Amino acid sequence: MKRIVVEPEAETELHEAYTWYETQNTGLGSDFLLCIEAALTSARDRPRSFPYIHRQTRRVLVRRFPYLILFRDLPDQTVVLGVMHAARDPKHFRRSKG
Repeated sequence: MKRIVVEPEAETELHEAYTWYETQNTGLGSDFLLCIEAALTSARDRPRSFPYIHRQTRRVLVRRFPYLILFRDLPDQTVVLGVMHAARDPKHFRRSKG
């Protein structure tokens, strides 16, 4: 089974979103992380089910929360490049990542 590798910037984005949801309602941050985990599992197990958004980067939407995960499917791993609120412009991500 492929491993999931989360880039440091994506890890920071996850932590910030978790903290924000947890301050809104105790336990909501944990629910957010469970939904992230489910989306990551889908991305790892069925990467071709998700559209390319730029070059080799694909996008998976997170259920129940307005977030998306940007990832690359490599032969031995799924690399999470970013976790972003769906209202953000993905072009911002592309400019910063190249």
